[in-house]
Amino acid sequence: MEPIQRLGTYLRVDEANIYYETYGSGGTPLVLLHGGLYGYIEEFGELIGELSKHRGVIAIATRGHGRSEIGTKPFSYALFASDAVAVIHHETRGKVDLLGFSDGAVTSYALVSAHPELIRRLVAIGGPQEVYRLAAPGTDRAQEFLALRRGEGLTAIRGCQEKADAAAGEVAGVQREAHGGFKRSRITLGLH
Repeated sequence: MEPIQRLGTYLRVDEANIYYETYGSGGTPLVLLHGGLYGYIEEFGELIGELSKHRGVIAIATRGHGRSEIGTKPFSYALFASDAVAVIHHETRGKVDLLGFSDGAVTSYALVSAHPELIRRLVAIGGPQEVYRLAAPGTDRAQEFLALRRGEGLTAIRGCQEKADAAAGEVAGVQREAHGGFKRSRITLGLH
């Protein structure tokens, strides 16, 4: 198998250098957001090679992971989403398709909530939907998880329900269903 060509670069976002790699060209760009903790761009492995044959791919290293700097701001999904938005604005002027895995999926929820105008299609893999409501801009990541573990967060869920639903409504293919008194969004999309 022939190695894929990549271009790795840094973008200064606030006080941190955010690393990302670009592959391929053409079509609607696909932005990849990897998982947290030990996650990194490499977890997309052969997927990048396959997808970059027909479209541009932008794989972003989350702040504090791999080659991206930590910076001085407290970690939050809103901060990670803001970093991704900066990279998207730097690389393209149009809409993008967004694929997030695990923590990257939760970051993608925060991103589409804050900037639905940037996203054509969203694919979220392994991101709990309950965190979707808590990943809204302005929430602290540590507090998100503590609230979930304590069974709290219902106020946060209700508080940004309308904003989350409005953002999800901007993304093609959203289906809604009632679940336990709260609406849950199931995003069913294809990347063609």
